[in-house]
Amino acid sequence: MTLDVFKMKVCGNCINWRPLQSYSSLGKCVACNKMTGRYDNGGCGNYARKNLSYFDFMWCMTCGTMVHKSDYDLHIGHELVPEPYIDPDLHEETYAVD
Repeated sequence: MTLDVFKMKVCGNCINWRPLQSYSSLGKCVACNKMTGRYDNGGCGNYARKNLSYFDFMWCMTCGTMVHKSDYDLHIGHELVPEPYIDPDLHEETYAVD
C-alpha cells in the first residue's frame, strides 16, 4: 500500500496555503494567518482542496515561474500552487559577502 500525498488532507493541498518562496516545505495559511509545514494536518477548520480552475495564475514550484491557466497542460506532473508567500523578513536571511 502506498500513500498518495495529493489525496491527503494536508496543508500543502489546501487552497488557503501559500508556500514560502525560499523554503517550499514551509508556508503560510492565509485563512488562519499562521505558518505551517506542507505535510501538516489540514485540520484548521478552513481546509478546502486546491482546485486549478479557481485560479487564473498559479506558481509552478517545479519550474519556479508563474503559469497562466491556458498553459496548465504544459505543466502536467509539476507542482502548481497559488502564488507563493514572500516573507517580508527574508532579507535577514541573506548573507553579506565582505
